[in-house]
Amino acid sequence: MNVARRAIFGLPCILLADGACRAQGSTDVWATWAASPLEILGPHEANGALVYLHAEGLADQPVPLIFAELAKAAKWDVLAINRRPLVDVETNDEALLQFIASQIDRVRRIGYARVVVAGISRGGWLALSAAALPAVDAVIGLAPASPGEQERTGHALARRLPDVKTRRIAAFFLAEGLDDGAAGHGAAALRRALPSTGSSFMIVDSPPDLHGRQGASSGRFVRRYRDCLLDFVQAVGSRGGEVPCSPLAGYAVGAEIGFPPLDPALQKMPANADPAFGPFWGGWQGDDEDGNYMTLRAVGVGVEGIFLRIGISDGPGRSNAYPRISRDLAFQLDGSRTRIYYKLFEARPDMFVVKVKSESELEFIGHGSGQRRVRNYNIRLHRSVNADAGR
Repeated sequence: MNVARRAIFGLPCILLADGACRAQGSTDVWATWAASPLEILGPHEANGALVYLHAEGLADQPVPLIFAELAKAAKWDVLAINRRPLVDVETNDEALLQFIASQIDRVRRIGYARVVVAGISRGGWLALSAAALPAVDAVIGLAPASPGEQERTGHALARRLPDVKTRRIAAFFLAEGLDDGAAGHGAAALRRALPSTGSSFMIVDSPPDLHGRQGASSGRFVRRYRDCLLDFVQAVGSRGGEVPCSPLAGYAVGAEIGFPPLDPALQKMPANADPAFGPFWGGWQGDDEDGNYMTLRAVGVGVEGIFLRIGISDGPGRSNAYPRISRDLAFQLDGSRTRIYYKLFEARPDMFVVKVKSESELEFIGHGSGQRRVRNYNIRLHRSVNADAGR
């Protein structure tokens, strides 16, 4: 891409009749206010604007779930910066950032009090690069990837950020697979670079069960990080330094389920119970890729079964097909004596199955036949961190 092309789409935008804004002299870079499933509130009703930067090759696609949920919770309008692949290359970063800066200036001038810049993958790279722009309250970069090899992403970003002006920076480095060390290298590079800027920063490195761009777009990511991200970018004042993001509170642990405190009498399985029920005893909690969250607790044993109480909170944007907390369900051992099951209906195959994966891990599987809205689930459960987790 030559210098002349860079200069063309780096110029101020032309406002179109539908509210879109195209870079002057170009059809390759433009900004649009995101509607469905979001509502455009306008600068006088919204609490701010989120400037969204999509992943490579994904112009005009729906806003990822995490940013849609953040915008709904915070009452932000979302302005999407669209780039066609032809111009979305690293040699054009300076011009792209000029266009992003012009859009930030535009939303400020029309009355938006707060501006957050956020993106995924290539968009995450640009969002973190935008921390050097003025008038940005916070930036969020998810699974940031440089247009070159991923291994250099963190180091290249670290070189860009000494001149950072944004006071709040959140970066999530999601490994592509179990053996991918690039995410860790990127996180370490930013941790070395950001303390000298005086900004507050949140860095999450290779969270479990969340891989690459797909993981950052999942309901599980929303479940674990929506609330702490929202608290971070909305915080007033800043002392600088790293701010942790704990997934052990609030929405992340299904607090909305409303489980009662654990009865101390249930902390140990009755001595006369079948030992095969031992691996299932206790309190368990976990989520799945869609962000469905479950709290499961053993509340008693009988001659042929173990009684479990289940709380389910469906993932973001979904309605719960079950009561928040079930009655006590009698699960029976199957022939292998390593799994327990509960049949929802005698005449149909709908059932819940719980498998032992390890001493600290269970797998909950919900088999639905499609009738009466019985939903399929596959949720990995871990022992509760404390007795009252999931309350």
